Amino acid sequence: MIVIPRGPITAKGLLLSCIKDPDPCIIFEPKVLYRAAVEEVPVAEYHIPIGKAEVLVQGKDVTLIGWGTQVHVLKEVAQLAASKFKASCEVIDLVSILPWDRDTVCE
Repeated sequence: MIVIPRGPITAKGLLLSCIKDPDPCIIFEPKVLYRAAVEEVPVAEYHIPIGKAEVLVQGKDVTLIGWGTQVHVLKEVAQLAASKFKASCEVIDLVSILPWDRDTVCE
């Protein structure tokens, strides 16, 4: 399994999910998470499902798919497309690239 968090909250949830998973996991943590990302991470234990993408922004014209810190760039692109072109963009964070959530992407 290969997971890539987009921020500190998803990093903790994915790390705990990987620890509990019986299969080997690789976690790619972008260095920017250590410096630029500011989020209040809950103290309580929680898990983020591996292999289940998250739709961050609903849209109907275009689907933007990414992972890790690039998801923040995609959200900015979606806002720009909405303001300049009146395009409704859906933004999906894959959360994991192996396995990846075909159902959410193809939906």
